Amino acid sequence: MSQFVSYPSAAFPAPPALGVDAPDGWSALVVENTVLAVGLPGEPGSFTPNVCVSVSRVPGIRSLDQSVESVVNGYEALADFAEIGRKSREVFDRPGFRIEGSFGMPGVGTVYQAAHLTVVPQGTVTHVINAVATCAAAQAAELVPVLRAILDSLRAVDENGAELAAEETARA
Repeated sequence: MSQFVSYPSAAFPAPPALGVDAPDGWSALVVENTVLAVGLPGEPGSFTPNVCVSVSRVPGIRSLDQSVESVVNGYEALADFAEIGRKSREVFDRPGFRIEGSFGMPGVGTVYQAAHLTVVPQGTVTHVINAVATCAAAQAAELVPVLRAILDSLRAVDENGAELAAEETARA
């Protein structure tokens, strides 16, 4: 006897659908291990400023604190990481966390990076949403406010990409 197992299902819920506001001139990017990414095209050979959003599925309940610890430890493991700031804040209309800093990236030099993180428990799993904005240090003065605005615009959408009403967002 066999059983049919599918995705999405109660055992394997689909991750939340999400979207961001990308400024004029920015375009969608396809980036490995992300569900959504936007970038500002530039000169050939220059670093493309970007915001990449990943959603990781973990079994059971994963707390925000556990996810934050993992992200912070990753940054702190970088020999040249210089933290700019961190705080608890709302992300994706949920309790979340923000950390910003700079570090060296091979082939690029020093980069600014900001990460916004939250968790979405869904039945038997937790979806960890990690939105990361990156630009070269030389671009930071101009682009940090833009990158922060894109990160702040992260929100739930329906399966067709349309924005959800506030009460629907709370359930996403």
